[in-house]
Amino acid sequence: MNTLTREWNGLVNRLFSESGHQEHIDLRAGFIGGTFFGFMMLIGTGNHWVAMNVWAGAFLAFS
Repeated sequence: MNTLTREWNGLVNRLFSESGHQEHIDLRAGFIGGTFFGFMMLIGTGNHWVAMNVWAGAFLAFS
């Protein structure tokens, strides 16, 4: 695992450390869904602007 991935995971874990509340669970689902669809679009199109917009849209849709 590279340093960037480890730091990203640490940040995500800090953001979602209070997962006992329903809104945090919803936020985590939106984050995972947005990240998944964003990576799919980044791989599919190679355009990071498209990927970021998809990430934001999926985040809002899932959360």
